[in-house]
Amino acid sequence: MFPTIKDVAERAGVSPSTVSRVIADHPRISRATKERVRAVMRELNYHPNAVARSLVRRRTQTIGVALSRSAEAALANPFFPEVLRGIGSFARQARYSLTLTTATTYDEERQQCMELLTQRRVDGLIVLASRIDDPLVDWLAENGYPFVVLGRVPGREVPHVNNDNTAAARRATEHLLEHGHRHIGFVGGPPDLVVSVDRLEGYKQALEAAGIPVRPEFIVSTDFSYEQSYEAARRLLAPEAAAQHTPPAAVGAVASAAGVERAVAATGAERAGAAAGVERAMAAAEAPAGPSSAERTVAPAMRPDGAQRPTALVAIDDAVALGVLAAARDLGLRVPEDVSVLGFNDSPVCPHVAPPLSSVSIPVFEMGVAAARMLCELLEGKPGPAEVILPAELVVRASTGPAPAERPPGLATTLETAAPGPPVAARARGGVAGH
Repeated sequence: MFPTIKDVAERAGVSPSTVSRVIADHPRISRATKERVRAVMRELNYHPNAVARSLVRRRTQTIGVALSRSAEAALANPFFPEVLRGIGSFARQARYSLTLTTATTYDEERQQCMELLTQRRVDGLIVLASRIDDPLVDWLAENGYPFVVLGRVPGREVPHVNNDNTAAARRATEHLLEHGHRHIGFVGGPPDLVVSVDRLEGYKQALEAAGIPVRPEFIVSTDFSYEQSYEAARRLLAPEAAAQHTPPAAVGAVASAAGVERAVAATGAERAGAAAGVERAMAAAEAPAGPSSAERTVAPAMRPDGAQRPTALVAIDDAVALGVLAAARDLGLRVPEDVSVLGFNDSPVCPHVAPPLSSVSIPVFEMGVAAARMLCELLEGKPGPAEVILPAELVVRASTGPAPAERPPGLATTLETAAPGPPVAARARGGVAGH
């Protein structure tokens, strides 16, 4: 038999209504009474009925989280498990549970979020990405539901946690310019995401400030997947080769497995799922690699079609950068001697890839904490900021270096691959939002 509220009241020498007020932390109940009742609750192992309390308070003590893309794609990217870990950390302290959307399309997710709120299955919502002309955000704002967005929301003043994506991308591009690069490409994300627009804008601002024309042929978009990123990089670096090649799965599988493993830990799912993902990644990693160091040559700065190829690429995300690294490797281009690569988010995998990846580091965990805190304050009616801006840091590793000297097509000299040096941290001027 489980203890009841009457059992607690009898043991503590108070009425059942007093026990209820202690559970609700009513200000009119003395501290001594609260301590006595709570001690009895612990002694009897009594836990309040959460369903009954939610009916009385008209609250579910549950926060909804919109992944803003398919659950499979989101959890394969290390950004999302980490931001979920931050949200969960604060929610647990505030005694809230989480409900995640599990849609396969954005339209389906929007419908799920509307049902969660209209059916009162969650008290509020955290949206993990900002879109251009987002109908979900419009609906939330127009109907007065409590919500917080990760990222800038164009045209609306809504609660959000953000980083200055434009400034961070500008600083990342300036880092490459400072190393003598003048032919810099940009591997971006879906154009309907605000983070894609802002990071592209920062890249353009840096080039224009340096007096370098923005070349549309050096800008490509992806869906953040390894496969699309790999093909996009091949199109930039060697379009003829890209048309005749299928991307390998090794690096993509490793990135996916890492994301799934972290997601499992964050959501409390079965550990077997993570183990299976890692096992698949290890098997895929045994796939044949690109040319050995003895076979590598100094690649010409011109593409096979005679056009100038980029000597450096800014990737919108580390998962995208992994695809770029693999494409460069399979084309026989050395990083950073032939092409420099720089990513965003400074994922845990960055120091461990070959070469270690330079990346713009953002406090992803802290973003999740800030978003959860902001929403909980809204739900509790507490005053708080409507905007939180977090800083970023440019972490320079071995994947970026001086620009190669331009050579005419066909000129190549055999070189050994240099060993990567130690990481060097540099403070970025501004911040960056996740997706």
